[in-house]
Amino acid sequence: MSAPPGLGFRRKLKQLVRAKAHALVLDTEVNGVRTAAANLYAVVLVAVLKALTLLRRSPSRGGNRGRDGNDRYLVRSARLLGHFCARLVATCTEARGRPLSGGAAHCALVAMPELVKHLCARAFAAALGVDSGGGGGGGGGGGGGGGAKARRRG
Repeated sequence: MSAPPGLGFRRKLKQLVRAKAHALVLDTEVNGVRTAAANLYAVVLVAVLKALTLLRRSPSRGGNRGRDGNDRYLVRSARLLGHFCARLVATCTEARGRPLSGGAAHCALVAMPELVKHLCARAFAAALGVDSGGGGGGGGGGGGGGGAKARRRG
């Protein structure tokens, strides 16, 4: 890769999110606001997990150093990803020459950029295994990452 490892990580995050967060997934007239928000969270979570896996396996990062090597960098990456997602949500509502169901997609999340940034931050924290506070949300799947740690210890 010709880009520095840090820049490559951020580019990969954007590429992974952009590939999956298309207008149909975020259209609130089709899915509803809660479903569109959950879709965005899932897209970001999967993208961050994939990018972190690539970062941790990268020989230039020293293998496992990517996990806790540069916390400030990861926090900044999470913040930048939140801004990117807010812009991405805004652009998916614009007509792009190929109208979705007769016109541009409608995404009520455009009016809630802070919610979009918060969802991205929560997904990033979940991927890192960090309790980001805020209680409650984050999906109803059982286990998360705690089961693997418990199995390793026991």
